[in-house]
Amino acid sequence: MAMNNSALICKPLTEIAEIERAQKNRIYPAGSIYVQVSACKKNTDEIWNELVEPGTIDGKFAVVIPKAGIIPHYLVIALEKATAEWHSRYIGTNINISMDAFKYLRVMYHEDIKAQLEVIEAIRAVEQLMQQEKEIVNNLKESKRWFLQGMFAS
Repeated sequence: MAMNNSALICKPLTEIAEIERAQKNRIYPAGSIYVQVSACKKNTDEIWNELVEPGTIDGKFAVVIPKAGIIPHYLVIALEKATAEWHSRYIGTNINISMDAFKYLRVMYHEDIKAQLEVIEAIRAVEQLMQQEKEIVNNLKESKRWFLQGMFAS
């Protein structure tokens, strides 16, 4: 992975995306990113979601629409990396996220599209390996369960 000597830059999310509370019956474009802001999830690395095709988004979510120059899936990766610090600093123990808090969310990212594509490719490869390992663990658990059932008469 070469990264074309592309440096990371850090900007507020508001400079690289439009952010709004999801509106009822509005069709958002594919690539829109959304995060729950009412009774939000905590202690999870996967709070950001991406619309794969155009669709509506429930009103309990905030919608992030990336501006030109950043690939939506790459922005999800960058947001997942930036969220923990932002969440602990500006959200804390609240169960709701104020729309105003998004102005404090700073995202580190590569401006170069080729570098963004390389990061996406690398992350997907790692995610595939992780999924394979989860399947192996599940198969081993199932084997263990089968062997344990055979050991004891019912």
